[in-house]
Amino acid sequence: MEPPWCWSLMLAKVLVGIGILAFVLAVIAIVAGAWSEASWLLGIGLAFAVSPLVERWRYKRDDTVVNAGWEDTGERFIDPETEILMMVYYDPQSGQRFYVPVKKNSDQI
Repeated sequence: MEPPWCWSLMLAKVLVGIGILAFVLAVIAIVAGAWSEASWLLGIGLAFAVSPLVERWRYKRDDTVVNAGWEDTGERFIDPETEILMMVYYDPQSGQRFYVPVKKNSDQI
């Protein structure tokens, strides 16, 4: 079973929070004169703060590819958040539904 989508968002917020905390501790270390600790904390802070951004960019899922076995239900609707026309696919084995944006110059409307 896949974890809820909100876990990924919560993890990203936690990582960014740890990164910010490391930056704050690095500033405190610089003020205290502990340069080696400050550089270590700046590196950790940068890694933690940037990693969620890289993960979102690098591992973005392709919502336009439909796997074999999925059936087009013929349903079409406009997504209220993005105002994009969506097609609905159905997996008869699992009961899951998959929503794919319709391309502008497509005959699938």
